Amino acid sequence: MTLDEFFTVEELADKLKVSEQTIRLWIRERRLEAYKFGRAHRVPAAAFQRFLDESKQRSETGEEQPTNKYSPALIAVL
Repeated sequence: MTLDEFFTVEELADKLKVSEQTIRLWIRERRLEAYKFGRAHRVPAAAFQRFLDESKQRSETGEEQPTNKYSPALIAVL
């Protein structure tokens, strides 16, 4: 990976063995940095590496990953 390399949603889904919808969810939740070029998202290689490092760190510490960005009180109102 080089720092100027970008990945598509499809490439990351294949690499991580998750669905494309999961990658798009992580992008929407801002857990994974991405840029939009036209209608397609691109994830910088450096951002992908940070995401992997942070995910590994969370799993080692037993920290739960957030399921959504809204507080339970706000969800009750919605």
